Parts: sequence; structure tokens; C-alpha cells
Amino acid sequence: NESLKQSSEELEYEKNRQISYLENENLQYLGELKTAKKEIQSLRAQRLNIKSDLNDEPTEDLGSIISMNVDVSNKENHPNALVRSSPPMDKKTGVKRGGSSSHVGLG
Repeated sequence: NESLKQSSEELEYEKNRQISYLENENLQYLGELKTAKKEIQSLRAQRLNIKSDLNDEPTEDLGSIISMNVDVSNKENHPNALVRSSPPMDKKTGVKRGGSSSHVGLG
């Protein structure tokens, strides 16, 4: 009878020890969850700020960018144009031999 009482007390002690351990573990997980939720909230706020900043910046349409940066050569204006090299220079006279035109347009 005495051994049964001692065994019962040991079981009660072990049960209380396990409950205490699980309660502490639960508190630790709740703290980690709270920290993670705060971090998510902070990241969402940062994302909204970035999104807002991007929407506030003026942008130019492609047409105005292209028209401001037009630096186009004859070849770019006429992609089918033939380009001839300059005629060779006569070493004795210093005058170019052949015609004077270096570009011939086809279109």
C-alpha cells in the first residue's frame, strides 16, 4: 500500500514536470510568433513605402525619350542603303581617285 502511494506521487510529480516544461515551451513559441508577426508588419510597411515612392516618381513615355535622344545616321534612317568606302588617295597628287560620293541611298 505504501509503495502504491509513493508510485502515485512520483507519477503526479512527473506529470507536473512535463506540464511545466510544455507551458514554458509554449510561451517561447508564442514569443517567437509575436516577433515574426512584427517583422512581417514591418516588411509590409516597407513594401508599401517603396511602392508609394515608385508611384510618385514621374516617368517619361518611350516616345518622348526617343525623340529627345535622336542621333541617327543615314544608315540607320535607311537600313537598305549601300555604304561605299572612300576611294583610295593618289600618293603622288594627294587627290582621291574615283567619285566623290561615299553613300548611295536606295530608298
